[in-house]
Amino acid sequence: VISKRLQREFPSYAEFEGSRLTDLASLQQVLRPGEAALAWVLGKEESYLLIVPKDGDPRLRALAVTESEIAHQVEQLHRALDLGDPSHYGELAPFPASLAAKLFDQLFGPEWQADLAGIEQLLLVPEGSLTRLAFPVLLTGAPEQAEFAPDSAQYEAAPWLIRRFGVSVLPSLSALAN
Repeated sequence: VISKRLQREFPSYAEFEGSRLTDLASLQQVLRPGEAALAWVLGKEESYLLIVPKDGDPRLRALAVTESEIAHQVEQLHRALDLGDPSHYGELAPFPASLAAKLFDQLFGPEWQADLAGIEQLLLVPEGSLTRLAFPVLLTGAPEQAEFAPDSAQYEAAPWLIRRFGVSVLPSLSALAN
């Protein structure tokens, strides 16, 4: 009832927060060269990634991961980065580098290099547990070690997502088109 009322009385808000679908051609018009919008739909049995580049055809990729698997892994990564977690005693925990690489592989899929060729800026639209994910700490390749100690030199050499792409997080695809 509330969402229908919001859509009726505040249509711009409904478009911004994503309860109305966005025309992909309109979305492509507002993207800049080198930008791509990526949006996930996480499901109980399978998940999907929509990739909308400025130029070229949008692609929908099936991902071999479920909502609950992603939620568990995001929670593990979040806990490792949380200085407020009582198990850390106010100190950095080892960074779960293999988990950061695994999450990247699961969320971006095996064809990510071809899908994102020529892309410099990612406009990410997460849903569910992905809204808690610090995307820049994902690794685009396999780390040399499964975990990085807080004082490890591995941090400097790691293939961080943020080193390969600029990253912005948006509430919905519609937020771009408005």
